[in-house]
Amino acid sequence: MSLGVVRSLATPRRLTSSQDFEDYEQELVDQYLLACVCAGMSDDSITDDRQAIFEFVRFLSGPVWTAGPEDADRFLTAQRKLGRAKSTVQHKAWTIAQFFDFLIIRYQGDVHALTGHVLCQPHRRVQPAGQGRLRNPADPATQQRGRGDVRRLAGVAARSP
Repeated sequence: MSLGVVRSLATPRRLTSSQDFEDYEQELVDQYLLACVCAGMSDDSITDDRQAIFEFVRFLSGPVWTAGPEDADRFLTAQRKLGRAKSTVQHKAWTIAQFFDFLIIRYQGDVHALTGHVLCQPHRRVQPAGQGRLRNPADPATQQRGRGDVRRLAGVAARSP
């Protein structure tokens, strides 16, 4: 097995072709999944997250950095119409939210410098009406109280990217 050269995302480059834009989009997804590995997520969880992210990216009419709440709404509505289980749709919403939290925190500046777009978090409007705030596994503050202890909540935060 040979090792490939990994370019740092910390130094923005210029995107000139559609292939450059596709490669950059792939790098962002790869960086998120690598962070999930480093955070100790299981292989099965990472596989599920990867599938959900790529489903969402393929659903979009433009690059991932152009996604907004309306795109997440349309995607999740389409998932429901396809007959996906409520828990599956909910997991996809959480995954999209975590992915965009990661992008905004780590790559907002680079994405803006390279594409001219400002990332936004599409998950604020994706929960069904009356369901309250989405539970984000990366945010212990949104965990349901009374269903575990502080150590469990701290463990969730420590494993999150």
